[in-house]
Amino acid sequence: MKRFATCVAVLLLVLSTCTDLPAQKPEKNKRSGLPAAVLAAFQKAYPNAKVMNWAKERKDGTLVYEVESVDQGRGRDILYTPGGDVIEVEEEIQESDLPEAVAAAIKKQHPSAGISRCEKVTRGSTIAYEIRLKGAHAHELVFNPDGTPAKTK
Repeated sequence: MKRFATCVAVLLLVLSTCTDLPAQKPEKNKRSGLPAAVLAAFQKAYPNAKVMNWAKERKDGTLVYEVESVDQGRGRDILYTPGGDVIEVEEEIQESDLPEAVAAAIKKQHPSAGISRCEKVTRGSTIAYEIRLKGAHAHELVFNPDGTPAKTK
């Protein structure tokens, strides 16, 4: 009985010293660490968007910042130069938002395939549509707005 009381006392002592531990880690600020120019450009262009993640990376030897965001339920990824200039915008769209020529090309090439994801990709003045197909042979197609296959890197 004496051992039991000692064990309980030690346990209570240990538990009482653990009250300084936080119940949860605070949520990380998804915007902290972005260069001010990138953050300002993002906030100006997409004031209601929520930053989900960002990354600093090199594309073709050039330093870029990729900001992954959600705006009104749709995903959007933007590549910026360190100075805040937009290089590329990749935004989720609905299948119904595809140009008719793109939708027709998909039906012609893959008549029985379903679409799992559509994205509009803008690089400067160039627009392309990336389509991810469902099914056993799921893969990605890239089209110009006129329905012709786009050249990919």
